[in-house]
Amino acid sequence: MSSVVLLAEADPFDLKLLEEVCENAGYEVITASNGEEILDIIARDRPDLVVMDIAVPVMDGLKVLRILKEDHDLSRIPVVMAAPVDDDELRAKGIELGAQDYITKPYRVFEVQQRIRNLIRVRSAENEAARARALVRNADVIDPETKAGTELQLHISLDYELTRAARYKHNLSCVLVKLKNAGAIQMATDPVTRAEIFGKVGDVLRSCIRGIDHMFRSGSTEFALLLPETDKEGTAVVAGRIQERLDAHEISHSEEHPKPIVSVGVASYPEDGTAADQSLLQKARDQL
Repeated sequence: MSSVVLLAEADPFDLKLLEEVCENAGYEVITASNGEEILDIIARDRPDLVVMDIAVPVMDGLKVLRILKEDHDLSRIPVVMAAPVDDDELRAKGIELGAQDYITKPYRVFEVQQRIRNLIRVRSAENEAARARALVRNADVIDPETKAGTELQLHISLDYELTRAARYKHNLSCVLVKLKNAGAIQMATDPVTRAEIFGKVGDVLRSCIRGIDHMFRSGSTEFALLLPETDKEGTAVVAGRIQERLDAHEISHSEEHPKPIVSVGVASYPEDGTAADQSLLQKARDQL
């Protein structure tokens, strides 16, 4: 199903140009010529993207944008504002009020195509993440031993956080922690003790991260940490903290039980040049 783009432009020539650009790119197009029409259309049909000239008549684009962003449901619709190329103040005002991007007038076909394509991709990724979260909402998404999220939840959250990082130009880092001597622990302990040891490892990892970070059991012997808005330097600090606290913590309650030994791998976006969830995980896993 093709994405729906609402185009709002008072000038018939410019509106036709925008319409041809979007249709040639494979989008379904709805058009409006003034601010009231924009709100009437959105009340009936929810487009995937709005491209709106700031100077549309009856109700200008900034007023329409303010109304959209003050509504909880409508605020999720991405908006691209169009403003004269020499009016930096208008463009800045649009971004301040919540527009996701802007294009300049007179329109340049390549710029219009790029801006729309990028935001449609972000919108599609957000929708996919929302659908995936809905599918697992009622499922078991907590690892019983460590109270961490599951591997399925990891991929859902990673997809969402990468979308957010790309959209807002934020950093995102992934830390993988692998238990290197899991085999020795398994041989030397019973199931109850093993569960206790893994639970304590989870507690230590959780103590090393912030409230906005995420922790997952990404495998039988592996944990994954997602650190939003954290660059490579900050991630190295977290990795060092993990090693230090695991070394100092009395995880095993018996001298007969092996002390957990871990390896830590890290990867960061955009420093490591990857925006795909599997690539980010793999780059961290390559360091284990």
